[in-house]
Amino acid sequence: MVNSNMLKKKIDDSGMKIKYVAVQIGLTPAGFYKKINNESEFKVSEVVAITRVLGLSSNERDEIFFGSDVA
Repeated sequence: MVNSNMLKKKIDDSGMKIKYVAVQIGLTPAGFYKKINNESEFKVSEVVAITRVLGLSSNERDEIFFGSDVA
């Protein structure tokens, strides 16, 4: 599961909109929202793209996508 709150905060802090990030990683906004809300899972390629677009560190990426304390 994805740490939805942290991912949303990182997107907000970046100044980008969720819809913009979705397009940049090759998803529709609706598809991206489903993944953020844990209704479907992110592919590894999408995690890599999000990391690049948002400029996440390895620790931030791991905390958002692979941490044990996700919500």
